[in-house]
Amino acid sequence: MKLFGNLELDADKKKYLRPAMVVLALCVIFLVTAFAESSAQKRLRLAQKESVEFASLDSQYSGLKAQVDELDKRVALSPKTGILKTAGDIFASMGLQDRISSIKPMETTQSGGLTSEKAEVSLKKMDLNQAVNVLYRLENAPMLLTLKEVDLRSSFSAPTLDMRLVLELTSKK
Repeated sequence: MKLFGNLELDADKKKYLRPAMVVLALCVIFLVTAFAESSAQKRLRLAQKESVEFASLDSQYSGLKAQVDELDKRVALSPKTGILKTAGDIFASMGLQDRISSIKPMETTQSGGLTSEKAEVSLKKMDLNQAVNVLYRLENAPMLLTLKEVDLRSSFSAPTLDMRLVLELTSKK
C-alpha cells in the first residue's frame, strides 16, 4: 500500500494504521458532536432568556391594553353635550349647583378622532366633606373626565373652602 507518494507501508504498519484511523475518526466525530451540543445549549439558554423577557413584555402589554380598553370605554360613554353641560350636570346631581360661582370654557383641541374640551369651574363656600365628594365624583366619573388643576383656598371668616378646578372632557367626534 502506498501512502503519500513513495511511502510504502508494510503489513505491521497497516495493522496499526486502520485502528488509528478509526480512533482519529471517532475523535473527530466526538469533537463535532461536542461542539454541536455546546452550540445547542447556548441557543437553548438564549431562547429561555428570550422567553422570560417575552413573558414580562406580555404581562406589560396586557396591563397597558386593559388601561387603554378602559379609557376607550370611558371615551365612548362621554356625552356629546360638551364640558359646560357635563360639569353642570355633575354638580347638580350632587346638589351643589348653588355653590358654582362660574363655569368658563377654556380651549378645545381635536386629534385622532377625539375632542378634548377644557373648562374652569369655581365653587364657593364648600365644606371639606363636599370638596372630598366632588374630587371623588370627578375621579370616578363614567366618562373620560380628567382633573387637570385644583386650587383650594380656605376662607378666613368661616370654615369653608373655595375651589377652582380645571376639567377636561375627552369624547369621540
